[in-house]
Amino acid sequence: MQAPKLAKTLRVPVAGSLSFTNTQEIFANNKWYFNDAGKYPAGMSRATYNTISYDNADHTCSTGHCHRMKPEPYPYAGYWGNLNAGLSHYKFFCGTAQASENCKKAMALSLFGFPSIVKNTDLDKENFKFLAKDFLCSDSNRVDERRRCFQKMEDSLSNPEMSYTDMLRGKTLNCNFEKCDVVIECTEEAGSCQITHAPNNPEPRTMQNEFKAYVEGFELLQ
Repeated sequence: MQAPKLAKTLRVPVAGSLSFTNTQEIFANNKWYFNDAGKYPAGMSRATYNTISYDNADHTCSTGHCHRMKPEPYPYAGYWGNLNAGLSHYKFFCGTAQASENCKKAMALSLFGFPSIVKNTDLDKENFKFLAKDFLCSDSNRVDERRRCFQKMEDSLSNPEMSYTDMLRGKTLNCNFEKCDVVIECTEEAGSCQITHAPNNPEPRTMQNEFKAYVEGFELLQ
C-alpha cells in the first residue's frame, strides 16, 4: 500500500486502491458495469459511443472512451495473496490525518477527469455530488445496494456519525487521510502478502468522510 507513503514523501495528494481494481464498460442501457460475465445484464451489448460523460459525439468506445477502472467491493485476492480486509472505493491520502483545504480541492479536481454518469463540464454542486457518489459507490449490477449507497452518502453530510460500508465481505478498513489502521506484510514471493493487524471496525465511516471531503473540495473551488 504505497499511496500513504507517497503522499507524505512527495507532499501531494495520492489516491490508491485498497482492494483490487477491475474494468468497467458502458453498455447499451448507458450504465457502467464490470465487464466480467455475470456482472452485467445477460445478452446486453456494449455501447458504441460515450454520450453520458461528454458533451460531443467524438468519444467512441473503440478509442477507449467507454472504459474506466473501479475497485471491486471485496478484499484483494490475486497474485500477491488473499487478504481479509479492504475498501470498496479509491482512497485519497493527504500526508496528514485531517485533509487540508488544498488536498480537498485536489480531490475534487480529480473527479473532473473521471468518466461518469453525468457530464463533467459546468457541474453545479448537486451534479458534482452525483458524480462523487458514482465514483465511490457500487457498480450498476447491484441496483438496490447502489441506490442505498447514494442515499447513505447524501445522509452522511447532515449526520457525520452515521456508519456504512459498501464491502460485500471481509473487514472494512478504518482510514483517515494519513493512513489506514492495518499492517500488511509481504516478501517478494507470489502469494506472500498477509494482513497481520486490522482491528474490527463495526461502525465504518471511511467512505462517508471521503465523500464529505470531495464535496467540501468542490465548494472551495467555487
